[in-house]
Amino acid sequence: MLLRFSITANASGPIGIGELDIDLIPYNSADTDDVTISSANLYAFTDPNFSQPVNYAGSVGGLIAAVPIQTSMPSMGDSGISNYTQLASPLEIGAGETDYFEVVANISNVQNGSSVTATLTGDEGPVPLAPFATIEIDGFAWSPDSTTASSFSDADWTDSYNIGIPTSGIAQTLTNGQSTSITITSPVGGTSWISGASQRIDWNANVTSGNVAAYINGGPYNTDSCRIGEVAVSSGTMTVTPTIDQSCPNLNGTLSAGPNHLFLLYPFVSNDNPGTEGGQSIPITLVAGAGGLTVAPAQQPPNSLAFQGAIIPFTRFTLSNVGTTPITVSNLAVELSGGVPAVFKDVSVWSAPGSSAGGGGTKLGDAVIDTDDEAYPSGEHRLAGWGEAVKT
Repeated sequence: MLLRFSITANASGPIGIGELDIDLIPYNSADTDDVTISSANLYAFTDPNFSQPVNYAGSVGGLIAAVPIQTSMPSMGDSGISNYTQLASPLEIGAGETDYFEVVANISNVQNGSSVTATLTGDEGPVPLAPFATIEIDGFAWSPDSTTASSFSDADWTDSYNIGIPTSGIAQTLTNGQSTSITITSPVGGTSWISGASQRIDWNANVTSGNVAAYINGGPYNTDSCRIGEVAVSSGTMTVTPTIDQSCPNLNGTLSAGPNHLFLLYPFVSNDNPGTEGGQSIPITLVAGAGGLTVAPAQQPPNSLAFQGAIIPFTRFTLSNVGTTPITVSNLAVELSGGVPAVFKDVSVWSAPGSSAGGGGTKLGDAVIDTDDEAYPSGEHRLAGWGEAVKT
């Protein structure tokens, strides 16, 4: 069973059902060979237990129509191939009654991570009453039986808009075994990337075959996202060099400066079959600049209370030199908020990303707190020798 749904006629009168758009989309995460779907059929019943077949001409066991099968996954940006299942004659549903529908099929070539998505699609706008052959629908065609039980030639057919089906449709995805999981571990959200500098992307994955591709876009992933690199997913890392206004290999467009989002798509095969976006979006900012210094938040220490006088890590960040020449950092400002200045006592700065006070890092110096709740390295707001410590 791939999908179940129901259709109810209101108490004012019966309705007729003439056609339904049921999309069946197969997908294998392990390789490019899709799941095989065969013998897809639509059944109708009069009870919610799907045990009492409808009274429909020529029906055996509730079978009312065969469902056309989409044989491959749609290309990126494709909304899918419409599989219109037209009935041989209208199916009548009595006033106040409900019929229950079920889509079943044979599934083969199943692997770990394989899936099949079945969707009863919806309609985006109303269609005036007209003969069945002249209306254009995305979801399903039905008749309000305005004068009598409608035939297909009557000007009494419309679409499913505004009767309870969302425009995205009613869908169910069945997945076999282990689902694909790819999690970006670096960069973290809020990172700034210098245009033209090499950047590293790391991830954890529970799959080892196929390629993964990295994309950048100013918003959620779509067909206008710019591909910036692709490698074997098993490598767990890739190095990219995104540059403002660079041409994108997969579309007629360029990278834009400012806030962007980083995505990984798997399995990447081609521009027309790039894989699926796993839902993870990492905010990054692409900035112009001749220097190679990037500042980014690091994994923060746990948020917890501490005894008075305890030494605790407060916040963490990283400084990275992505350029080709050494950089000296001589000043640091940390804004303190959420308490009075006296609460923050003996603030110090430590090196080694991820280290904490007393945890093996190198103490770069103490800070002083002024009346504006700002902490600066000591020595006229500078820490002698600190630049050498962070030079890379």
